[in-house]
Amino acid sequence: MELVLEAYEGYWRKVPHVKRLIMKGVPEGTTRLAMLKKGEADLGVVLEGPVAEEAKRDPRLQLVDARPLASFGSSSPISGTQVGLGGQALAPRGELCTGSVDHQ
Repeated sequence: MELVLEAYEGYWRKVPHVKRLIMKGVPEGTTRLAMLKKGEADLGVVLEGPVAEEAKRDPRLQLVDARPLASFGSSSPISGTQVGLGGQALAPRGELCTGSVDHQ
């Protein structure tokens, strides 16, 4: 599955920084990691276990926690170590978006 989103230049606040966003549904974590390593993808999500560990060893990639802040409580169903690195995102090192989101 592939979803292509195009920026609307006439957006009332400001012109979006990202002109085109392509999201691909890739079910296998190993395939997502291979796409990142080959440069076929800029961002990968939900990498778990051995795949996440392999990604950590690659100096070109950066693994970051992308879970919502509300999920960090000790009563959260994903707070245990069994979940491991499943709520993390992966991107080429130094290329993560650092902008903020305005929720007004």
